[in-house]
Amino acid sequence: MTVCIALVAGGGRHGKIVTCYDTLASSSLGTKSIMLKDRAVGFDWRCLTAGNEEEINAFVPLLSASMMQAKELDEVTAVPLIQDVLKKRKTQLADELTLSKWGLSFQEFRQSRAQFPDQIYQQHFDEVQRLPLRAEFIVTGFQKTKGVSYGPMMIVVRSDWSVSIQEDFCAIGEGSYLATASLMRRHYSDVKAINFGIYCAYEAKKYAESVPSVGTTTGLAIYSSDGPDKTINSGGFAELDKLFSAYGPRDVEADLNLKAKMNVWSGDKFKIEGEN
Repeated sequence: MTVCIALVAGGGRHGKIVTCYDTLASSSLGTKSIMLKDRAVGFDWRCLTAGNEEEINAFVPLLSASMMQAKELDEVTAVPLIQDVLKKRKTQLADELTLSKWGLSFQEFRQSRAQFPDQIYQQHFDEVQRLPLRAEFIVTGFQKTKGVSYGPMMIVVRSDWSVSIQEDFCAIGEGSYLATASLMRRHYSDVKAINFGIYCAYEAKKYAESVPSVGTTTGLAIYSSDGPDKTINSGGFAELDKLFSAYGPRDVEADLNLKAKMNVWSGDKFKIEGEN
């Protein structure tokens, strides 16, 4: 799958958003090493994507169309907007399922309930209910009301169709648990300085590379409500690599000695209760 990370740095209404992600992608046709996972979906809003490529390509245009029509987005209006987009996507998936089975849209299937045995109808109705969103998303941007910016915002969309506002930082994809652990280890919060935030996002992504599905190529961008968007270039990544070599998690001598010793131990060194 992947890892995508977003965090807020600088605090307050002038805080910045840092996004960091790998570029590895998979689909029904296989994997590819380069995929853009940080997409514009509205004025001052971005969407990070993780999961099935076909699902992403269906969801993001729906989200972008709705976000572009919204003149103002904040903590009150953004979540309902995304929930409405999810309803549209669930309807599309339901239509695809019932069309393939019965040649009916989901609405027509529901209206034709009397034509199906109760058990068959309930079975397929439950199947529609269980349809997963085969991807996860982080929607980030800057809240605006009457043209005034009220600071950065991050919203996570999970594969169970849930939508939640996140503070400080968030991560999605198969590497998200390691990325989250790295950020928690740093006691990261949105009041930290931007340089610290950039490094922490990079460190979290590098830590997530322990998961086989997370690619080693990294994208990293910084977004502001009152300035141009910025990306890290090769020179910037070289500096980040130096910091990671100095301060990132790594094997120490005691760990290496333990691994070497465990590799030569025979299986009878541990006595386990209940075994002969």
